[in-house]
Amino acid sequence: MKIQQADATWSNWSGSQYSSPQTFEPKKINELQTLVKSHAQIRVAGAGHSFSALAKTDEVLIRLDHFKGVIDANEATAQCTVQAGTRLYELGEYLAPLNQALINQGDIDQQSLAGAISTGTHGTGIDLPCLSAFVQGFQLLTADGELLQCNKQQNTEIF
Repeated sequence: MKIQQADATWSNWSGSQYSSPQTFEPKKINELQTLVKSHAQIRVAGAGHSFSALAKTDEVLIRLDHFKGVIDANEATAQCTVQAGTRLYELGEYLAPLNQALINQGDIDQQSLAGAISTGTHGTGIDLPCLSAFVQGFQLLTADGELLQCNKQQNTEIF
C-alpha cells in the first residue's frame, strides 16, 4: 500500500509556527491505521488554525484532508455523520441541500470539524454550548490501530 506523502513544510494559519515533518495524507482508514501502528510518535493537523505549537513536529505529521464530506444524513432526526477532515465552511455546503445546518458556529469557518470539536469552538448565544455538546458519537483510532465506536452506549468512558 502506498500512502500519499505531501509537501514537507507545515505552518499554521498565521505562519507563526512551522516545521518540516514527514507528512502523510492517507485516503482510507486502513492507510491511517497503518501509519498510526508504524510510527511511535505522530501529530495530526487539521486546518492549522491555532497560535500554539500543538501540531508542530519535525517527525511525522498526518493530515486528514482526504477525510471529507457527509457519510450519512437523516432529515427526520436532523443528525448526520461527517468525516473528521471536513472544513466547517464545507459542512454548510454539504448540509444545505439536506435542509440542515449547524445550530451555532464559531467566527472562523476554516477549521476542520475534528479540530473545532476538539478545541471547544463555540459561536454566540448565551444558551448555546460549544460544538462538541452536539456530538452524538464518533470513531476513535487508538495508538495500536484499533477503531473504536464511542457514544452513550459504546465506550462510554471515552465519550
